[in-house]
Amino acid sequence: MRAIRRQEPHLTRRLRLVPRDGDAPPAPDAGPEAGGEAYFRSLLENARDVIHVLDADGTTRYVTPSVTRLLGWTPEELVGRHALELVHPDDQPGLFAALARHGEGAEQALEFRVPHQDGSWRTFEGVGRNLLGDPAVRGIVVSARDVTERKHAQEESLRLAAFPRENPDPILECDRAGATVYVNPACDRLVWELGVRRPERLLPRDHARIVAECLETATSARDVEVQVGTRVLAWNYHPQPPLGTVYLFGHEITERKRVEERLIQ
Repeated sequence: MRAIRRQEPHLTRRLRLVPRDGDAPPAPDAGPEAGGEAYFRSLLENARDVIHVLDADGTTRYVTPSVTRLLGWTPEELVGRHALELVHPDDQPGLFAALARHGEGAEQALEFRVPHQDGSWRTFEGVGRNLLGDPAVRGIVVSARDVTERKHAQEESLRLAAFPRENPDPILECDRAGATVYVNPACDRLVWELGVRRPERLLPRDHARIVAECLETATSARDVEVQVGTRVLAWNYHPQPPLGTVYLFGHEITERKRVEERLIQ
């Protein structure tokens, strides 16, 4: 921190972090007059954001100490390096160009990946602002926050959503009363093929009882067979007690049943 402040002492005095939702507010009796430099150092080190100040050519002139906690790098390791050196190659094109091109006060939403010192890639979202014309800053200020976990959760949700949609076997979700609240496209196709009009006609007669027992005991029911016309289906019931729902995964066993019958004969 001291090495950086000797290079750009005015930047630390000028930069003031405004806490976002989730940031711990300073103690009621804390403040610049109470802690002086220590107060602002604590804010910068514990902020959930990393703030970079870049020259017009992208060279890093200042970076807040929070970069060490979030990415493992010290500010001294980054000052003097071009910002794009630490940006994933796929995210580099045009990342900061618009800010320099649009002039003083221009803002740009940013999303990019940067390497943690442990070798992993972290995803950051933020805003860049062109303050090259501000004599107190004379740079492009980028304030960004690590959103890696949120992005992973979003990707996982998309994968989970795609699983029933793309699955060739019928999948249903039922509430605790046994009523169907979701069917995947494969189930819709099967309903149409068998001409039964409603997905409930694909389920065993004691379907509601099975659903209730699965939720009550938090155990699955497997290979529950039901015949629909000349076709035979087997259903696996998987309860989700916290949600009060049961997932049903079906597969057709018509050919298997025919083979079993021939062997018995």
